[in-house]
Amino acid sequence: MAARGLPTHSGASPDTRPVRSSRYRAKLSDTKNFTYFLVLYLMAVSKAVAEYHIVTVAITQDEGDVDFCGGLRTAITQDEGDVDFCGGGLRTAITQDEGDVDFCGGLRTAITQDDGDVDFCGGLRTAITQDEGDVDFCGGLRTSITQDEGDVDFCGGLQTAITQDEGDVDFCGGLRTAITQDEGDVDFSITQDEGDVDFCGGLRTAITQDEGDVDFCGGLRTAITQDEGDVDFCGGLRTAITQDEGDVDFCGGGLRTAITQDEGDVDFCGGLRTAITQDEGDVDFCGGLRTAITQDEGDVDFCGGLRTAIAQDEGDVDFCVWGAADSNRTG
Repeated sequence: MAARGLPTHSGASPDTRPVRSSRYRAKLSDTKNFTYFLVLYLMAVSKAVAEYHIVTVAITQDEGDVDFCGGLRTAITQDEGDVDFCGGGLRTAITQDEGDVDFCGGLRTAITQDDGDVDFCGGLRTAITQDEGDVDFCGGLRTSITQDEGDVDFCGGLQTAITQDEGDVDFCGGLRTAITQDEGDVDFSITQDEGDVDFCGGLRTAITQDEGDVDFCGGLRTAITQDEGDVDFCGGLRTAITQDEGDVDFCGGGLRTAITQDEGDVDFCGGLRTAITQDEGDVDFCGGLRTAITQDEGDVDFCGGLRTAIAQDEGDVDFCVWGAADSNRTG
């Protein structure tokens, strides 16, 4: 047999073609087929983008449902997680363990685990829910992180909420920032251990711990409560710091400042007020300018005019003279 590439006895030209194995020919055929189908796929995608503006990517496991309509879509669902996208914009959703995601319009990003529900409508959205946490956004920019059945409900404006342990957040209008832990219900505040905060109008800042309650209505507000301290503000500028079940109640215009510790109570009504109470000291102001410092269950009661009082060791002070500037100390 003549060797490949050498002249034969018949004088025919040598065969210079390389040796082609059957495996190589099969691989070449597969490559051609893959290229053919890839071209068809790209043509289909290009047609979809050109005609319908729809590009979808979905990975579902364990009976997860995905429904896309318009725009760019990405969804990964596991364990019966449902995803429903509808209308323009970009969408990204990752759901696990029966988590539901419903997007409508705008840019969306949601990560849900353990039956966490997310409902977005309009604007930019970012939500991370774990352990049956619910998120409901409508309008504006939204950011929410919920854990352990924490619920978040946003409506209008810019919102940011972080909830843990069944903490509920309800925002409606304006700028909002909330951090809740341990079943705390929040409106524009930072709460821990079931502390409730209720804001209405104006700028608000509240930090509560251990079931501290804060109720603001109108004007500028600042409150720091610890250990079940209650704060109730209504109108004007307010500043309160309470510790150990100290109660503060402000009502009506003017400037207010109160620092209470160990169940000290402060009640202001009208005018300018300054009070520092410790160890169950009570302060009651009504009208005019007031200044009081109480320690160890000292009580101060002002009514009308200018007042200054320092009480220690259960000393009681009672002022009720309109227009007078009195100072009294008992100890």
